[in-house]
Amino acid sequence: MNEEPIVPPETWEQRRDRARQVVAAWLPELETSNFQVGYRNGYAEGFNAGWNAYVQHLNQIIMHPGEANRFVYTEMPPVPVTESPPAPPSNMDMVLEVVIKHPGLRGVEIVQQLEKNLNAVPERSVRTCLHRLKKATKIKIVDGRWYAAEAEPANPQLLLREGQMDPP
Repeated sequence: MNEEPIVPPETWEQRRDRARQVVAAWLPELETSNFQVGYRNGYAEGFNAGWNAYVQHLNQIIMHPGEANRFVYTEMPPVPVTESPPAPPSNMDMVLEVVIKHPGLRGVEIVQQLEKNLNAVPERSVRTCLHRLKKATKIKIVDGRWYAAEAEPANPQLLLREGQMDPP
């Protein structure tokens, strides 16, 4: 005969420890599933609350069209405008302004004119601006003198006779 081994009965402390081990092993899974259920329920609750409010609003529009629409914005509210100081003119703008106001100046004379207006722009920058403006067909060069593209170049001989230009 096969006799089964006799297992001593568990004590209360042993059963308690075994139950604690089972719960400890099951706890992370329980926490994860509870978090997911709570997250889903919270999301659904928030969605349902928003959806119910929207349905109520639509019902008001259907049942009482004039009253419900008075709470709906038909135009965007005005955006407050903060005024900032105007941006200073760029070197290109200043050079173009001098060429338009004083047609027929040479590059060095343009630099001198800018210095008179307290807009000190380095000569190298002025030359760069002149060539970029020429490439953009805003100004043109005739006999080493700069003119606005739409302006007719002045006759240097006439300017010499009238005293508007210094002799070379």
